[in-house]
Amino acid sequence: MEKTLLLKHGNFEAVIAAPKRFSIPNDYNEEILKTLSKDDTQAWREWRTSKFEEYRSLGFPVWKRSNLISLQLPDPTLKPQILTQITCLWEPIYRNDEALNILKEWDFEGSDRKFVLQSDVFFNEGLFIHAHDGRKEEAIVEVRGDGAAILNNMVKLDDGAELTLIWFVENTSYLSFLTRYIVGKNAVLHVLYVRAGGETLFSNEYFLLKEGAKVRILEVDRPEKLSAPFVLVSYAGKNSEATLKHAYSLKATQKSDSMFVLRHNVPGTRGLLESVGVLHDKARAVFRGNIEIKQRAVDTETSEKATAVLLSESARADAIPALMVEENEVAASHAATIGTVGEDELYYLMSRGLSKELALKLIVEGIFEPIVKEAGELFGEHWQEVITRVLTRKHT
Repeated sequence: MEKTLLLKHGNFEAVIAAPKRFSIPNDYNEEILKTLSKDDTQAWREWRTSKFEEYRSLGFPVWKRSNLISLQLPDPTLKPQILTQITCLWEPIYRNDEALNILKEWDFEGSDRKFVLQSDVFFNEGLFIHAHDGRKEEAIVEVRGDGAAILNNMVKLDDGAELTLIWFVENTSYLSFLTRYIVGKNAVLHVLYVRAGGETLFSNEYFLLKEGAKVRILEVDRPEKLSAPFVLVSYAGKNSEATLKHAYSLKATQKSDSMFVLRHNVPGTRGLLESVGVLHDKARAVFRGNIEIKQRAVDTETSEKATAVLLSESARADAIPALMVEENEVAASHAATIGTVGEDELYYLMSRGLSKELALKLIVEGIFEPIVKEAGELFGEHWQEVITRVLTRKHT
């Protein structure tokens, strides 16, 4: 199983303190599991049941920044609405035993093992999307619903396949989203993931890149309460590349608690990790970015950068970029910037007749312009407009 942190040096391994945990009275139980798994294949039903014991043995983690102690779980038997437009092969994951076999091989820890297991055991929807060589495939999956959206997905690209994939999640009161991506040799994957308007959003994604694979990931957040995205990119093949960009917009007391990991295991890989956010009112954000370069991963080029703009004296952002390098012949860098909008900028715009509110709006749009433009190039004008509305606080 892939761990979130691998802190080793020679024969020594760091001791990572286990998080404090708490229990809640309405945690999901065996009766709910039986209801959710009634349409599964036999193999899936047996596997879910086997993982239930591990889930039940764990409490939820105490994340101080996110205040999870008040967590309440909606009824997962009230399934979300799933709308799909998919050109490649796909089917519900609980009917595909190939997806189950891949899942067993490529397990991971995620932001916390409890949330990975929650999606693995209690998912109420899930897709197995399979892109084959020789065609440029597209997939759009929209998720809506007032209750719990607990998703367990698998995306597999065969060698040489090309897939453009969009996940759009809107107005779910609770989201536990889990997706494993297996990106084959010389395959190309573009992913846009928009989380818009949901209250409490947990997301865990695992990308496994084989030789020559190329992945570009854009993630956009606008939670009503909390968004906690986790992404792990594991380079398993030489000359593979990954670009991960995250943009978020927060107001009131909303929170973003993110962690992204680029794990360079083999030679000749490329990585870029960027996060940009705007915080209003009493919003809070924390960015954790880990770049790991393992022994023998020579000729690696990788970097990370986090930028947060505070539009209120009460807003707060923390950036924790980290490089863990075990090889010499590499190029790696990290940077973090947290600041406010300058009075000179506001004065200049307001002196041209703009109100303070409109001036701030233009500044915010300028902050997000690079990622919005890239979204338009990769995913089209419609989705460029969608993320513009999401990030500038308009309703979608």
